Amino acid sequence: MVIPDQGLWKSTDHGATFARVDDKKIGGRCETGFALNFDPAGKRLMCFMIYGSSGWTDDAAKTWTASKTSHLDFGAVDWSETGKCFLALRHEAGGMLTFTTDAGQTLARLAKRF
Repeated sequence: MVIPDQGLWKSTDHGATFARVDDKKIGGRCETGFALNFDPAGKRLMCFMIYGSSGWTDDAAKTWTASKTSHLDFGAVDWSETGKCFLALRHEAGGMLTFTTDAGQTLARLAKRF
């Protein structure tokens, strides 16, 4: 569960209790259904957060890599190999479509108005 400006939380007891699992690396909020992109095989997750910090985990939220770029509205991850390759959109940057191969440490600008 994502709580706006309070990070990513997980319950292991069917919602009776929740614990924060993002090492305070996730902030802001999700505004689309593609803001949280889960690896279908499990354990990996990319959080595309708007008005806050985006980040990536490859070990079921034990450790996190914060994206160097914030304000990512949504994205799509290629989970077939490393999971570090994705496209992300930044609507407040003119609809800028970006691309990374290193889980958001660097983002190449591809085109505007998407």
